Amino acid sequence: MALCTYYQFPSKPCVERVDLLGLQSFAVSCLGDNYAYLLHDVDTGTVGVVDPSEAVPIIDALSRRNWNLTYILNTHHHHDHTGGNAELKARYGAK
Repeated sequence: MALCTYYQFPSKPCVERVDLLGLQSFAVSCLGDNYAYLLHDVDTGTVGVVDPSEAVPIIDALSRRNWNLTYILNTHHHHDHTGGNAELKARYGAK
């Protein structure tokens, strides 16, 4: 069971979902027609990002929450899913 708040894309680029089991997920608008997803473990503070097609929106979302990135996860290796990997890894030392 989860509590969800949805916003219209692209005028509100964040979809927030708070999972009652302690995992928060946030969709972050990238490239104007794509999403990356931040995953935050409330208990450990671990943060991952799934398919970061560009770094700046991810950096902004992390900064707003005062989070550091721990993991970068990709579903596949097309540029619209991996374009932000190198910059995020360099900035945060993410795995």
